[in-house]
Amino acid sequence: MSLLLPEQLPILPLYDKVLLPSIVTNFVLSDTEANHLIKHDLIVCIPLKKKNNNSNSRGDGINTITSATAITAADALNDDLSRLYHFGCTAEILKVDQSLPGTTVLHVQGLCRSRILDIIYEGACFEAVLKHYFFTEEDEQENEEDQDEFTLSNDNKNKNDGLAYQATQFRILCKEYITRMQEFSVSDVILLQLTKSMSRQPLSSIISLLFCLTESTTLNDKLRALETVHFQKLLELGNQVVSCHLQCLRKSTEMQQTLEQTLDKHRREFYLRHQFHSIERNQNNHSFVLPQQSTRLSTGKNNRYNITFKNINNNAIDIIAPSNEDDEELADLVNQLNKANLPPYAKSVVIRDLKRLRKLMPSTPESGILRSYLELVAALPWQQQQQESTSIGNPHADVSIAVAQKHLDADHYGLEQVKRRILEYLSVIKVKKDLSPPILCLVGPPGVGKTTLARSIATALNRKFYRMSLGSIRDEAEIRGHRRTYVAAMPGLLINGMRKCGVKNPVILLDEIDKMVQNSHQGDPAAALLEVLDPSQNSTFMDHFLNIPFDLSQVLFIATANSMDTISGPLLDRMEVVHLSGYTTDEKIHIARSYLWPKQLEAHGLSKMGIELSDSALLYVIEHYTQESGVRNLDRNIASLCRYKCKEYADMTEKTSKPKKIQHHLQMSSPSPNLTLSSNLKSNIDVDDIHTILGAPRFEFDMVDGEESLPGVVFGLAYAQGGLGGILPIEVNQMPGRGRLTLTGSLGDVLKESAYIAISWIKSNAYVLGLTTSRKEELLSDMDLHIHMPNGALPKEGPSAGITMVMAIVSLLSGKPVPKTTAMTGEITLRGQIRAIGGVKEKVISAHRAGVERILLPVTNQRDILQDVPENIRQSIKFVYCKSLWDAVEACFDYDGLNTMKCSTRYASHL
Repeated sequence: MSLLLPEQLPILPLYDKVLLPSIVTNFVLSDTEANHLIKHDLIVCIPLKKKNNNSNSRGDGINTITSATAITAADALNDDLSRLYHFGCTAEILKVDQSLPGTTVLHVQGLCRSRILDIIYEGACFEAVLKHYFFTEEDEQENEEDQDEFTLSNDNKNKNDGLAYQATQFRILCKEYITRMQEFSVSDVILLQLTKSMSRQPLSSIISLLFCLTESTTLNDKLRALETVHFQKLLELGNQVVSCHLQCLRKSTEMQQTLEQTLDKHRREFYLRHQFHSIERNQNNHSFVLPQQSTRLSTGKNNRYNITFKNINNNAIDIIAPSNEDDEELADLVNQLNKANLPPYAKSVVIRDLKRLRKLMPSTPESGILRSYLELVAALPWQQQQQESTSIGNPHADVSIAVAQKHLDADHYGLEQVKRRILEYLSVIKVKKDLSPPILCLVGPPGVGKTTLARSIATALNRKFYRMSLGSIRDEAEIRGHRRTYVAAMPGLLINGMRKCGVKNPVILLDEIDKMVQNSHQGDPAAALLEVLDPSQNSTFMDHFLNIPFDLSQVLFIATANSMDTISGPLLDRMEVVHLSGYTTDEKIHIARSYLWPKQLEAHGLSKMGIELSDSALLYVIEHYTQESGVRNLDRNIASLCRYKCKEYADMTEKTSKPKKIQHHLQMSSPSPNLTLSSNLKSNIDVDDIHTILGAPRFEFDMVDGEESLPGVVFGLAYAQGGLGGILPIEVNQMPGRGRLTLTGSLGDVLKESAYIAISWIKSNAYVLGLTTSRKEELLSDMDLHIHMPNGALPKEGPSAGITMVMAIVSLLSGKPVPKTTAMTGEITLRGQIRAIGGVKEKVISAHRAGVERILLPVTNQRDILQDVPENIRQSIKFVYCKSLWDAVEACFDYDGLNTMKCSTRYASHL
């Protein structure tokens, strides 16, 4: 066989590895390192010695690098070739795997041991001149014959030096090795394969296999096995290594048995001690207490732990009693549990978990989880209610409607609908003394005071307040809590809020309920809230961490949202929706005068300086520097005015005062608002100052005063989701063509459909409208129509522009303009009916601000005008309620009373 192996092979150096004959393994190399190796079928794998090694090569360690690499010409310049070990293993490349980019995996099998005689440089790599050593089949057969002779007859051979004796001892050690592996619960499949390999493979292959499997085998042992070329010495080395490993296993087994015996002894002592204390506790506390003594013990001075003894006939669960072995923390926890006034179903769970806690060692993880759980149970308000004038369930409560209304009016201006709902709730409490609280959902644009209104409601009810932000919550466990099987489990936001409040009837604000992530892979938090917001189910709310039903029926839940579109239908059905519209200009002026301006003066230390903001300047700031439904930007602009006045005062002080007076003024202005007005400081802020302080106006409102009434131009009313309204002119033009319709201005699909409906209705009624001379004449057969809405960068959508499109087209085709002070809004049908629309209040307010004097509305929106629009605006605008498009045509084109367009009797208006 040695004649078949080449005497010169390429070198594969091994770092931290040794390949032995008959072993199959993988080596991971880069493509550049493997290019010259994969061209050969055979290679020699040579271990590397340590880099800083000056001794001879026998028995040395090797460098601790975890991969194999080829020696290239560049490596030879930096590394000394003497680092190569003097023995290697000739291996056959079984398979080359290049499926991973930039990486080559070589599947190799060791063939024989090879001594390195010389190293030469061939092409792009180094090759070794080798002398091969291997064990022939004749040696193995002689070994088997010697083993049989040794087994059958005992001659005068030396047992310690005989080959047969060494082979027999090695096989005995192999059997013991397999037995030990069975004791360590190694898989039977692996042991069966190992047994078959030991019975079929020659001893040299078994020795190589055990050198790879045995963890206690060192690198030096593997190097000694690699350089051993005599079979008997290899057997001696194998017996030595396997014997040492088995001795380590025996010691480990003995230590484990000793440890288990010691633990069993401690466990028996622990259980006996706890049984003894349990018997002693029962005898001292419960077993020998007479019924007539229970009352005296529960109120006497000898009651050490303040335990309440209940009559046995009432079938009540016993109160938790402290143990003599409880440490100080556990004793405090038991005392807290006794004071928590737990319901019976919670007591049984707590007693069970407390018994488990006492049996556990304090260092175990389960002990910490149980202790945290019991601390949560003790801190929850199971029966505690806040004793206030409007407490639910308190029969002696004295509800003061006037005080509650005073609190609400002091914090918020307007918002009459939600205030009326809260006062109605308090009125029912005053009459009935018991009522489940409502579940309110405040829906409105940002900045209108939804969150602060909920806080004011808690103040008016004299209850504790807890805010729970639901924005971007995507995990159901945030609501229901984590199960205690998970590491770092925590209760949900609701139970955590009840723990912080300490009472079972607080006001909990579910802020931004429309911002929750629905249908995520971590569960649906909106679905988890269904149980919370259902009055028939929240009395037994089950938190996964608490795992005990908790009563939430007396909690006043208030949710806030900017839009109802993203709230699921079942969740929305459980809440009473209260809409909060944007503030009007008059309301913003009142809020700024009553709240914002005094607050900013106090915050900037100007409250005693007499700084005043004129009404015209305040109105100018509202109309030209803010465009919002709420008052947040208005508050920021007012703060800018105050900061400018502070800087103006500071500059004036530095110029007119001495250094000591400067320091005095700074000391007086820093801690408290005690500044006094100087004669040189302007006290009034007017419109001219606004441009200097805030800069150029940021917004300009559309006005109809400067517009000229032209045919084909009609003003409509628009509403944005931010809670703002505005006027929107619709322009129509015609040109010669083929009857095509062009729509521009970033119009949505619904708005385009309204334009098609308008064209269809006008064409079907062209003769009645006086646009054709006969009923059979086709309208716009040779003309193209173009409808445009200005501000093309803003997307526009909605059905409320239908009536405006019809009037604009009729105005263009008839040549009769619609008065510029007339605006309209309403959805139309194909048969000419006008349907109701939304955002009436905002649209009417914006029209009034733009100078509109008459507004056409659907007749079904009359209730919105009477309910939402302020009285002063209703008095200054004339409203025309239209049931059909014929009403709108008559109102628009007969406005001057000249009967310029008369409808037939069949289509007469019924205004």
